Amino acid sequence: MNKLLLLLKTYGKVYLGSISKKSNKKEYFSGGALVIAISLLFIVLFSSTAVTTISQFLQLDPPEPIFALYVLTSTGLVFMLLTVVLRGTNFKKSNDHELLLSLPFTRTEIVLSKILKDYLFDFLSLLLIMMPGYVCYYVMVKDTSISVIINGVIVIILLTFFANAIAIFLSTFISKLTRKLKHKDVIRTLISVIITILFIVFYYVTNMSMTSSVDFIDKYLNFYPLKWIVEFIALNDIVSLLCLICGCVIPFVIAVLITVYNFNHPESGFVSSKKTLTYKKSSVTKNLFKNEVGRYFRSTIYVINTIIGALFVLLFGFLISGFGLDRITSMIETLMPNPESYIKHLNVIIILMFMLVASMTITTSASISIEGKHFWILKAHPIKEKHIFNAKLLLNLIIGGIPIIISSIVLSFVIGFKYFPFLLLLPILSLSFSALFGLINNLKYYKLDWKDEQEIIKQGMSVLVSLGTGILPILVIVVIYLLCNSFINPFIFLGIVLIIMMFLNYLLYHYLLTKGVKRFRNIIE
Repeated sequence: MNKLLLLLKTYGKVYLGSISKKSNKKEYFSGGALVIAISLLFIVLFSSTAVTTISQFLQLDPPEPIFALYVLTSTGLVFMLLTVVLRGTNFKKSNDHELLLSLPFTRTEIVLSKILKDYLFDFLSLLLIMMPGYVCYYVMVKDTSISVIINGVIVIILLTFFANAIAIFLSTFISKLTRKLKHKDVIRTLISVIITILFIVFYYVTNMSMTSSVDFIDKYLNFYPLKWIVEFIALNDIVSLLCLICGCVIPFVIAVLITVYNFNHPESGFVSSKKTLTYKKSSVTKNLFKNEVGRYFRSTIYVINTIIGALFVLLFGFLISGFGLDRITSMIETLMPNPESYIKHLNVIIILMFMLVASMTITTSASISIEGKHFWILKAHPIKEKHIFNAKLLLNLIIGGIPIIISSIVLSFVIGFKYFPFLLLLPILSLSFSALFGLINNLKYYKLDWKDEQEIIKQGMSVLVSLGTGILPILVIVVIYLLCNSFINPFIFLGIVLIIMMFLNYLLYHYLLTKGVKRFRNIIE
């Protein structure tokens, strides 16, 4: 038990220290401060959403606060399913197994430490998402006991067990299915992308059905796992609790046993019978780009954690199209204070929000670090840094640009084709800004001595800074328009934004080819 706790403690230090290049107390404190800041942001966001939801159901005649619990719990279930998708399609390439096996730890202790590490991370994530809603419910609904909060914590614990169990089952199934294939990494990545797309389609269809079908809502309210959760939280129903324990804990125990078995019986992979190598002559840029594409699609965790933004671009376009301006207008009238100002400028707000969503597709924030111990190959060859940077930027632009083109066409049918140039150019400029910003950040906050791809793709300082601050210019633009829309023509404003984004992209690219090149040359493995 002491060894297991020691491993978990070490993983915790690695998590806080992995946000930067150095492992010292100062970096642990800075990493901890960043985690706390993000946690507070989650709490504020989901608390405000919960207050709005609960208030709507309390205003009904008679009040129906129990339905607010259904909505709040559903939000948690959606994120739980997202956890299943991300964990189950995450074939992490860890290079610390041999090190751990050389230490006085048993295989079971090593496996349990890794599973519990993932469990604790997912538990804290679900806690930040679901707990604010249950606390707000306790505060806002009269005659509600503290048991709502306690039961909410128990439900989150059980749901995390279930999510991790299903993720392990899914990951094991895909691994066994593809282990003998020649290009198993690429195929696993494609399967992961397909599963992620299916999740987004499921989310889209469910949202559309909830707003248009009374029969679907009735079936939804009687969906037993959800009903068990709400009845246990609101009514302290013991039978529902026992059903949840059986449905969550038993699969988790089975998943742990499967993982221990697989760790003790490593899979054999594809063995090529080809005995000769063939070489083809091609340009430097083309070769570098092909290398970037291959490296990208061989890493499932890299693809899933970066392509999700591109998929949300598609989701945004089709959701706006599915809802239509009339339904969006009625939602604004119901939910927003002073809805007239939003409705009057709805088309421009949609374009600005589209820019915001487009900026969240960033592959470059880990594209230097992902080279790892192979980084010396790039520096050893007589290749201009400009070609290396362009290849990494081009991959980002293609991954995020294709969904933007599709969604811009779809949105043009909703708000009018006179807005099409802005619907296409502004999100692409927003995407390129994020790509440049991510690459510059990774040149500053690089980490080549990683033990697990997760350290640089999900937990690295470069990724957090790029996602956290890269969208600030777009947020500033949105706020400025909301303040100034009464005395400025929307087309003039969009034209000014277009010029500003082009200028910002130019500045970042110039910075990349000057100071960015110097940073690249000074990188030490």
